[in-house]
This record gives sequence, structure tokens and C-alpha cells, in this order.
Amino acid sequence: SNFCIMQQNLQHSRAATIEVNKYFNEEKIDVFLMQEPYFYRNFQELDKRNGRVCTGKGVVKPRAVIYVGNKFNGKVLEKFSGRDCLAMIGEVKSQGRKRMVCLCSAYFPFDSIEAPPIREVVELVEYCRNKKMPLLIGCDANAHNVVWGSTDTNRRGEDLLEFIYSKELEIINRGNEPTFVNASRSEVLDITICNKEMRDIVSNWRVVRGGSLSDHKPILYDILADECAPKSFRNGKRTDWTKFKKELDEECKEWKPEIKTVEEMNKWALEVKLKLMSAFEKACPLSVEIKRRNAPFWNRRLQKLRKDMRKAWNKRNRNPEGYKEARKNYKKELRKAEGDAWKRECEEIESIRESARIHRLIAKSSDNRIGVLRKGNGELAVDDSEVLEILMENHFPGCSARNEAQVMSDVNQGEELRRNELAIRLFNEKSIEWAFSSFEPYKSAGPDKVFPALLQNSNEKIVEALVKIMRFSLVKGVLPKEWADVKVIFIPKLGKATYEDPKSFRAINLTSVLLKIMEKIIDRYIRDETLKDNRLDSNQHAYQIGKSTETALHELVSKIEKSFEDEEVCLGAFMDIEGAFDNVTFDRIVEALVEFNVDEPIINWISVMLRNRRLIAELNNVKISIYPKQGCPAGGVLSPLLWLLIKNGLIKMVRTLRVEVIGFADDFVAFIRGKFIDTVYQIMQMILRRIEGWCVSVGLRINPTKSNLVLFTRRRNLRGVRLLKMFNEELETKESVKFLGVILDKKLMYKEHLEWKKKKAVMVFHQCRRWFGRSWGLKPRYVAWFYQAIIVPYLTYAAIIWWRRTEVESVNKELEKNQRLACLSITKAMKTTATLAMEMLLGLLPLNIRIQVIARKTAIRMVKTDEWGNVAEVQGHRSVWSLLMQNSNQFGMPCDLMKRVINWDIKFQVEIEDIEDMLRFEACDNTTDVRIYTDGSLMSGAAGAGIYSERLQMERSIALGQFVSVFQAEVMAINEGAISCWEKGVVGKEITILSDSQAALKAIGKPEIKSKLVKECRKNLDRIGELNNVRLRWVKGHIGIEGNERADELARRGAEKQTCDKSIGISITEMKRWVNEWGEDRFRGLWETAQTCGQTKLFVPYMNRNITNYLWKLKKENMRVAIAVISGHCKLNKHMSRLGIRTSALCARCEGDEDTSYHLMCLCPAFAQLRFRKFGKFVLSLRELREIKIEHILSFVLET
Repeated sequence: SNFCIMQQNLQHSRAATIEVNKYFNEEKIDVFLMQEPYFYRNFQELDKRNGRVCTGKGVVKPRAVIYVGNKFNGKVLEKFSGRDCLAMIGEVKSQGRKRMVCLCSAYFPFDSIEAPPIREVVELVEYCRNKKMPLLIGCDANAHNVVWGSTDTNRRGEDLLEFIYSKELEIINRGNEPTFVNASRSEVLDITICNKEMRDIVSNWRVVRGGSLSDHKPILYDILADECAPKSFRNGKRTDWTKFKKELDEECKEWKPEIKTVEEMNKWALEVKLKLMSAFEKACPLSVEIKRRNAPFWNRRLQKLRKDMRKAWNKRNRNPEGYKEARKNYKKELRKAEGDAWKRECEEIESIRESARIHRLIAKSSDNRIGVLRKGNGELAVDDSEVLEILMENHFPGCSARNEAQVMSDVNQGEELRRNELAIRLFNEKSIEWAFSSFEPYKSAGPDKVFPALLQNSNEKIVEALVKIMRFSLVKGVLPKEWADVKVIFIPKLGKATYEDPKSFRAINLTSVLLKIMEKIIDRYIRDETLKDNRLDSNQHAYQIGKSTETALHELVSKIEKSFEDEEVCLGAFMDIEGAFDNVTFDRIVEALVEFNVDEPIINWISVMLRNRRLIAELNNVKISIYPKQGCPAGGVLSPLLWLLIKNGLIKMVRTLRVEVIGFADDFVAFIRGKFIDTVYQIMQMILRRIEGWCVSVGLRINPTKSNLVLFTRRRNLRGVRLLKMFNEELETKESVKFLGVILDKKLMYKEHLEWKKKKAVMVFHQCRRWFGRSWGLKPRYVAWFYQAIIVPYLTYAAIIWWRRTEVESVNKELEKNQRLACLSITKAMKTTATLAMEMLLGLLPLNIRIQVIARKTAIRMVKTDEWGNVAEVQGHRSVWSLLMQNSNQFGMPCDLMKRVINWDIKFQVEIEDIEDMLRFEACDNTTDVRIYTDGSLMSGAAGAGIYSERLQMERSIALGQFVSVFQAEVMAINEGAISCWEKGVVGKEITILSDSQAALKAIGKPEIKSKLVKECRKNLDRIGELNNVRLRWVKGHIGIEGNERADELARRGAEKQTCDKSIGISITEMKRWVNEWGEDRFRGLWETAQTCGQTKLFVPYMNRNITNYLWKLKKENMRVAIAVISGHCKLNKHMSRLGIRTSALCARCEGDEDTSYHLMCLCPAFAQLRFRKFGKFVLSLRELREIKIEHILSFVLET
């Protein structure tokens, strides 16, 4: 059984101390960590038959005590024990083996003038770190921090969190269930802390509910005694795709799919799944789930190399060279495996949009998985089937256990002919292959376990079968039985107080990828064809190309700021449609499709797809299934579009009343501007009645408790403000509202928003740190990566509207605290180290500068995609564009960026093969086809393109001028090659255009286009592709292939020209680079003019990229030492005396000067010989110190 630990502050209560005996008997406690126990006659209230009471030697009235059960034979560490701290070490069984652990009970006095933790705890942490001993501390911290669930953060909480991060500790607390409750307040004051050696073996942390005789509640957690039995699974990323294709070809050899009935359709849908899964199982080995300890990159090859190294070690006396070679090979492969695995992890997370990255990590974490749930009557549901029922009832209201059988629709011959024409137009080889490629290869599979990579590596037989299945499904209005099942998973929402509420989880529907493919093609058809003449309202910003939450917020805030400038008021009604996706009726969805003139077969198919879904949820091998009677699936491809069609009626209705409205998904705001407050309130009441009427007509409801009125104004006299009504409930005017993830206050000061974001960012950082610490460890580069990839985007979200607040010094100081935590976690530096010094050494832009950089980049993107509006308006946040133009009028030049368009009708092929196939092609006879070699070049800031074709007798050198990237030059070369073929009248030929740029070839071959140049190139390639067989092939550059070398020479000639032959819009990447340079210049100026960080400036007076690069290559311990020495925040006497730890600031070795880093490096006679040996001088001047490389400084310090 597990080793059970309880902790509680007993508040010197005799009754609470007696209650400990009950816990020992009922909860089977092994160790009780007490704070402030009732002390009388050697704890006579505690039953000595259960165990023994341990206190510090000679301590009177201890406030930290450990009550040890008879199973734990531990001993007290007297060195780290006192009145407020008691530490013990002992042996416990953990994960199948016995290990020595250290347990500590601690009390951090609330009235202490010193920042927590107390001295004994600091020394104990260092002791366990050196011994690599698992450490667990149960303490009453008397400190508030939102990270461990407190309602706010105070100075003590900030100091304690900085210590925890700098010492690589972890907080075990989960949720924010109060641990301290009295008549006046409730708060989280008791926390459990552990080190990295302990974190994987502690589980089931929970606050004991119910009454307690102390104001502090007891806390329970376990040390795991046994490891869970491993599970077997197949990891798709380990698939041998060559073998998969071979096996699939063999499986489909005799295939001839013919579909005339529903039964045959279901049969072939099942066959597709079975053939794919059969080939997959043969090509992908079975893996066993292993509990890894900070080695997610470990593999069988490493295991073999380590085994070989150990064998060589045993024979090292006879064959020392053999051991050296084995060790070298093992270390080399270890570095490579870790680097490759980390790169894959980064690419996987970076491929997700910024706003979703934290949710992916939370979903991966096991901390908040479904456990017990609280019923409506307050009772806890523990049984898995009961838990599932509660979740399904809450997220899918009105569902049933049975469903009606599908009925194939009867149509006349003419109608069936029209349906067939539509099906043939929609579903063909090109459209299905486009849909395959549009998914991430390893996107989560549905209940059929088919994931996109299987389809992306399938063959023409699979595609042919899917074409026939999808055409039959659309024509007959039936859904394959295999595609109707939907896997429902519940993932925790971020930052919830407790995960006992079913609403603390988000229901995600995982449908079959095969169904998603069909949905995706239909979705594209409706958007590109049906909505071409019947467009969605431009004020809907969700699920549309070029629009986002940022465009919605930009438009809203621009209107509010304009009202401020015009001395008007702006009344906004912010509303949320209750359960929009879950509660909309099937009939209303059909009506919306009809209103937009969607083709009748598609309407019929969508209706069938929605009505015949079977939702399947599973928990610990318990499975239940239901059939929804309303709503559209969250996570379904068509669901966003269906909701937009429904909501469009609401947006249009409000706009007919000459009221401005902005919508995003199920959120929207209607707002009125005017001079007179009472008038805008009267108009708004009328609008609310009309919105209420629309909701009733479509069977939806707006939740008045979640609806907010805000009067945006800077006036002091607010006469005319009154209550409004909606659904018979009164709506009050509030000071602020949260809309699309931003808190908008009535004066747009964003103070509340920044406070909320700062608090949430700390919590998110803590969750990321916990997850990465367990899977990868907390190496500096790992912490820096997740901080910049996840935390910074989270913190700077929608910076475009609130960036001006970073011009306020007090705001910057608050923002600095977030980056300070990251810097301390990266460097493990002393918590007194200056933030600016750490930022400079690590090369991290201060947050205020970074926010302004992000705002400028966002403004460029929105202006260049026509989402900014009138650039002449410069009020409020819109002034960022005028600032950009003041910096450089180059930002006003034409840009290559465009709104994304999709066109899967590609009339050419793109082939990127390995080097052997490429060389084989080059060796082929070149007498019948047309080969065109293209290349791009960038020299001294100017670009050129080269085109060479022996068959067409063509050698062209094109000058492209400045501000053109190599990528653009490569695409331009291909484009000019295609134009040349057209102009020369090439018809009926095999045309091969060869380029050494894979990036250019991939961009041209993608259906999605975001570049004007790529769009033009695609148009010209399609034009010659209609008359010829056109292929684009990759050729490796600079390996002596004649055509490529000639094109390269021509491109270089073009780059050397002084003129410009072709004009290209500036790359968005180039414009972003200019903004980055502006940010770095600001940071450089900030560092050089700062009046602080004098010690650091002795070593590094100016920003030095070489020092930063070197620091990032160091191991975390050496990085900590290097930064400690450079910043002066280390255990030298000068700094220790400042902290009050030591009395003298003089150097203990020479007693001739203050003990500083500069004195140690340059002057101290005790190290004169070492200084001469390292640097050739007994004493160094400041100039000479600054000339020494940082690696030599670190080497010197490590030898002292």
C-alpha cells in the first residue's frame, strides 16, 4: 500500500491535537507533519501507541513537529531542526523499491521581517540538492500567491515563489480549495513543496473536506509504493512508411469497389478502415508505455550503446581505447537523440496556434484528469459510470440512449442526376488528396483509430474507394455506419478552482478523420461557391480567413476611442449566447442552410450527419454511448460554419436598426455612440428587446447573468444611466467587462486586464514548468523555450489594443515581475539578482519593449491585409502605425502578404525526392522534354533571379533590387520560367522546372496561398499546365549539376546589377526583421543608460551577443555560477554583508579590499598565481578584464 502523509496547522488547539489520533486510525496515516501543535507535558494528547512525536533537540514550545507512525523508522536531522522547522530522513518503499527520503515540517512566521522561507529550510534544500535526496516539505507558509491557489499575491508570496523557482523546487498543491477557513475569510496558506527527486512519487494531493477543530484543514497525499502495470500501444510516429505502403498495396491488390446500396457503402467504409489498420499494425511495432524519468528521448539504440559502454568499462584495463570509443559513441548519440526529440517537441507545439498551446499541455498533464465529481445535490459521485453520466448530461442536454435507423431518401431520376453532378464536382482525387494534406499527420484519431498520416501515405485504391463512398453518401443522403461514431473526451479548463464541477471540463468531439475529410470538402465548397454571392456579414470575425479575435477587438476599441475623441459616450451590451453549439436545434440549422441557398443534397447530408451521431465516452474501461437530439459537434469541421450561418441573422437584424455590432462565435457586442446618455440607453433597451425576440424565434437564449452593460466614457457626470431589462431580468451598468479574453474598463485604462493577465500568466508558467520539469527537466534552454513559446504569447495577447500602457513606468514594473520569474527559473540565480542584468545576459527583450514589437508587427499584418481600416486615423492604439511610418517610410511600401486563399485545382506536380532519385533523373536522356533550371541569389542586400534552359536556348538574369528575400527570388525565377514557356508557345511537352529551393517548391505546391508572388506564379504554372505536362522538381544545389550551376551564376549576375528589372512587394518577414532591429536598439539604449547594474557593467558595459550565445551553451550549474560572478550577486562577503548574513564586507583571504567579483578576478593577491597562469598577469585592469572571454572568466572562478 502507499505511504500516506498528512499535514495540518493545529493552531495550538488541544481538541485539534487530540483529533490527530482519529486521523491516524481512520486514514491510516504513516507520518503527520504538524505546525503549531498543542504542547503540554510532552504531547500527552497524542496516542503513543500509533507512533512517536519528534521535535528539535532542546526546543521549547516547538511550532514544527512530526508525528511518526510505527512503520517509519526515521531519524531527526538536528542540523536543520529548530522551533519552526523539523527535518527527518528515513526509508520508504516507492515505485517498487526502497529509497531514502527527507520529510520536513515547517512554519514560516507571518510577523517575521525576513522573507520566507526560514534559514533552516534554505539550508535543508541545499543539503538535499547536493545529496540528490528526495525532499518533501509540508508548511504553513503564511504567504499568498495565486500559483498555489490563493485569492491574491502578496510580497511574501512573491519572495517564496522566487525561492522555489530559483532552487528548482515544485509546489504539489492542486486547485484552490482553501486550506484556512474562519468566520471572516478563507485562503490557501498551507503548501506542500518537493524537489525534482520527489515529484514523480507523490500523488493524490487533496484537502480533506468536512469540519476540522482547527481553522486550518488537514491535507493528505501519498508516496506511491508500486508502479502501474505498463500498457501496450502503437506509436504512429514510429511507423515504417515504406513498409506500410507495401503492405497496403498488397492488401488492396484485388480491390474493385462498387457501391449501389447502403449495405455496400457500409461494407466498403469498413474495408477502408480495416485495410489501413491492418497495414499499420504490420508496419508499426507494438510499444510499451514506460514511466520515463526526465528522458523522453531515450530509445533502444541508446540502451544498446550504454550496455556496450558498460561492457567496455569492465575491459578498460586490457583495452582502454575500446572504452574511450564506446563512451564517445554513447555521448554523441545521447546528444543527438536529445536534440532531435526536443526539436520534435518544439515543432509539435509551435505548429499549434499560440492561444491553444497551453491547453495542449494541460491536456497532456495527468494532474487534473477526471476523478470524483459533485452532483447537483452536493454529493460526490465516485463510480466511473456515474461520473460519465454526469458529464454527458451536463454537456449534451436532451440526449437519448437510442436513435432512429437511417432511411435512404428516394429521389426522381432528374434529381439524382443533378445530385450525381454535384457529388462528382465535389469528390474527386484532387479534392480528397487536398483534404488529406490539410491535416497534421498525427492529429488525434476518432473511434476508428484512423489518423491522417495513414491516409497521406495511402494509395490510389484507397482514394478511389473514398471517392465512391463519399459520392454515394451525398447522393443518397446516408452516413456510413463507421463514420457515425464520435469519441468524446473531457479536458480540464485552465485555472479552475476545483475539478469536481463537470463544467470545469471541456467536451471535445473526435470524429472519424474520414468524415472530417468529407466535411472539409463540403465546407470549402460552401465558403467558395455558395457564399460567393450571399456573403456572411463582415462584422462576424470568427472562423473566417483574415479575421480573428484581434481584428474584432481592434474594430471595437477603434470605435470606442473615436467616441472619446469626439467627446461622445459609447454604450456596449456584451452578450453570450447560452450553450450556442450544444443547444441549437437541428431544424434551425437546416433553416439557416436554406436561407443561404445551400444545395439541397448538402443540406440533407448535413442533417443526416448531425442526427445520426453516436457519442461514446470512456473512463477507466467504463464506456457509455448516447445520441444527441440537438446541437452540432464541438470540434466538427462544419460546426463553425453552421453557427456562423445561424448567427448571421442576428447580426443583420441588429444592423438594420443602425446599431454597430461585432460578433465572434457565440459572443457579440452591440454598441451605440452618442452625445446624450439617456438617449443611448433608450435605444439600447429597444435593441435588447429585438435580440430577445430573435433568440425566442430560433430556440436559443442569452444568459442575462453573463450579459454586461458598460458605458465607455471619460466623463464624470453620468446622469442618465439606468437599469435595462432582458428576459425579465435587470442589467446593471458595470465598470468593466471581459470580452474575447480582454478586460475592457470604461476608460480603456486596462489596469484590471493587466492585473488579471499577470496573475494568470504566473499560473500558466507554473503549470508549464511542472509539466516540462517532469518530462524534460528544467534545463535553461527548455525553460526559455516554453516561456517564449507559451507564456509570452499568453501574456501579450491582443497587445495591439493595449500596447500604450507599456509607456507607463508603473505598468512596466508590474510586467517585469513575470519575466523575472522566468529569468530566475532559467538561471537559478540568487533572487536578489537584478532583472535587467539577467535579461541582458540572456538576450531576453524586456516585456514592455517586446509588447511594443508585437503590436507593431500586428499592425503591419492588419494594414497589409486590409483589416486595419483608415490609416489616417491615429487616435488611441491606432497611433502605432504613425509611429512605424515615423521610424521608416519603408513600411508604407507594397507588401507581398495577402489574405489566405485556397485553390486545390493544381495543374502541375511538385516532386521533392531524395538525392539518389534526383541524380537518377539528371542522368536520364534529355532530348524530348523541356528542362528549365532556376535559382535565386542575395548579395550585399540585393537579390537576383536566374533562368537557364538548353532546350529553349534561354539564359536570363533578372535584377530584383533591395528588400527581396532569397525565397522571393527563387519563386520569381520559377515564375519567369513559366512565363517564358508561355511566351515561346510551348505546347504538348514534358516541362520540368528545377529549383534547389525546397521552401519555394513547397509553397507553390500548397493549396493555401498567402503570398501575392506565389499566387502569380501558381497562375502562370496552371496556364502552361493546361497545355503541357508540367512538373516542378527539386535539385540539390552546388554539387556540380551543370544546369543548376548556370542558373546560379545568372542569379548572381542579377544580384550584382545596379538597376531593378522586376518589382516585388516586400516580404512580411523583412518588415518584421526591421521591427526586431528597432526593439533591439531600444533594449541596447535602455541597458547603456540604466543607472543600476553597476557590477554587471564592469564585466559587460555593452550588449554582447557572443556572451549571450556562450551562456546558453552552458549547463545550468555553470550558467548559475557565470551569472552570479558577472552580476556580483553571489556568496562573496560584499553581497552577503548587504543581505545582513555576514558582518564584514572585506575579502577573508587578503582583508585588503571589499570582497566583490571584480576584486576576485583582478586584484586579490590570494589568486595572483592563478591569475598569472590563466591570463599572464598578476593584476588585471578594468580594460583587460573586459577583453577576457566569458569562458575564461568562468574557468578562473571554478578553480578558485
